[in-house]
This record gives sequence, structure tokens and C-alpha cells, in this order.
Amino acid sequence: MSNMGIDRFEELLPRTPELITPGTDGGAEKTSFSKIIGKVLSDANKDVVHAENQARALSEGKADAIETVLALNRADMSLKFVVQLRNKFLEAYREIKRLNR
Repeated sequence: MSNMGIDRFEELLPRTPELITPGTDGGAEKTSFSKIIGKVLSDANKDVVHAENQARALSEGKADAIETVLALNRADMSLKFVVQLRNKFLEAYREIKRLNR
């Protein structure tokens, strides 16, 4: 069984991409909105796939139960984040549509 310390709980937090990344010339380079959304969706998908693999490995007796629960919780939080993001997009779209009437 793995050693589970307090510091491991930060792994449960959804990953968030940096909005500003270091540029090649030493300055700051802004990341496009579409790249940020793409990264969020890609990370959420990776979390879900990892959780599925962990669950499969647990059912075969090849994985630790705690690690599997952590992976499932991370995937759950990532999916909830994506759903909230979608809801905000829809809300913004509806507001823009309402203003254009």
C-alpha cells in the first residue's frame, strides 16, 4: 500500500493551465483562449481515462484501492469543472444573444 501524506491531496485539484507563459525572448507570451479551453478538456479527458484504467486494474487485483479512489475523485472533479465551464459559456451566449435583440 502506498504512503499517503497530506501533500498528496493537492493532486486531487483540477489542473488549470497558465494564462501567461514565458516567451522565447524572455517576455511573457499570452496563451489563446482556445488553447486554454483545449488544455482543460484534454486534461479532463486524461483524468477520466486514467480513472477508468485504475478501476479496471483494481478489478483485476493490480491496483491499490486508495489510488483508484483518488483517480476517480479527480476525474469526477474534472468533469464537474467542465460542466460548469459549459454552463458559463451557455449563460454568456444567451446574454449576448439577448443584448443583440
